[in-house]
Amino acid sequence: MIASTAPAAAHTITGVASTNYESVLLGPTPQIPGISMHLRDLGRRVEVANTTRTDLVISGYDNEPFLRVGPSGVYENLRSPTVYQNRTTITGLPYPIPPDATPNAGAEWSRLSGAHIARWRDRRTRHEGATPAAVEAAPHQGHVLATWSILMQFGTTQVVANGLIRWVPPPSPLPWLALAMTIAASVFVATTSRRWGPVLAVATAAVVAVDIVHAVVAVIPASDSLPQTVSKLLLTGFLSVSAWIASAIAVPKLQQGSKDAVFLAGYGAFAAFLIGGIGDAAVLGRSQIPYAVAPVVARILVSVTIGLTVGVVVSGIKVVRGDAQGA
Repeated sequence: MIASTAPAAAHTITGVASTNYESVLLGPTPQIPGISMHLRDLGRRVEVANTTRTDLVISGYDNEPFLRVGPSGVYENLRSPTVYQNRTTITGLPYPIPPDATPNAGAEWSRLSGAHIARWRDRRTRHEGATPAAVEAAPHQGHVLATWSILMQFGTTQVVANGLIRWVPPPSPLPWLALAMTIAASVFVATTSRRWGPVLAVATAAVVAVDIVHAVVAVIPASDSLPQTVSKLLLTGFLSVSAWIASAIAVPKLQQGSKDAVFLAGYGAFAAFLIGGIGDAAVLGRSQIPYAVAPVVARILVSVTIGLTVGVVVSGIKVVRGDAQGA
C-alpha cells in the first residue's frame, strides 16, 4: 500500500535514478516480533510492516502522528503536515498544507487500505540538494553526511529507527564505455562480409535478449505491487516493447539477407539505445544502482546494450548506403 504518494523522477522504466548517496537503515530499536522495516528505491521510500494485533503509529517530520498501521489496515492522519509535504501538485509545485494540519493538532485518521504494510516517500532518508562541501573537497573518499531518525509508537513502547546517509565514491565509466565501443566495432567489422545478414540477425536478437533482461531487473527492485510493476514494464516501457516486436520480426528476414528488414532492426536498436543505453548510462558512473542484480552486472547490461545497439545501427546504415550506391 502506498501510504503517501508523489511522482518519482522520470528515469526509464524504474522511476528511480542511480546515485552516489547511500541510505542505510539501523534498527528499528527495540526489535519487536511482527514488525519489520526496510528502505526501498535507494532510500527514497520507507516500508513498515506490522502483523501484530497492536497498532504502530509512525511519526512525521515534526514528530506528529503521521501514519498508523496495524490489524485494521493503514491509516494516514489528515492533520499531519507530513502527509501534504510528501505530495506534489500536477505542475510539480509543493502541495498546499491545510490550516488545520499542524504538528499539535489532534489526529484525524483516514483509512488507506486493509493491508498491514505502509510505504511512503520520506525526505529524511535521502539526500537532496547541492553536493556537500565534504564531497566537493574529497569526492574519491567515502563520507558519512547525515544521520536520521524516525520515531514510532507501539502501544506504550517507543520504537526508533535510526539511519545514516553516506557518500560512496563512484567508479570510472571509462572501462565500461570502452567495452561498449569494442562491442560496437566488432559488430560493424563482422557485417562487412558478404554474410552480413546472419551476423546482423544475431546482433539484433542479442539486443532484444539483453534489453528484456535489462528491463526486468530494473523494474523488480521498485516497491510496487505486481500490477504496478507490469504496468511500468508494458505501458511506461511501450517504446521498448514495440522495439522488441520490430526486432523479432526483423531477425528471420535478416537471416535471409533482406535489406528491408534492416530498417526494422535499426528502429529496434535505436529505441533500445535511447532507453536502455543512453537512458541508463548514469549506471556506469554511479555507486548506488536501483537494479535487482549486482552493480557490476547492471553496468555490463548497459555497456552491452550501448555496444550492440550502436553496432546494429551503424552496420545497418552501411548496408543501406552500400545498396543505394550499388544501385
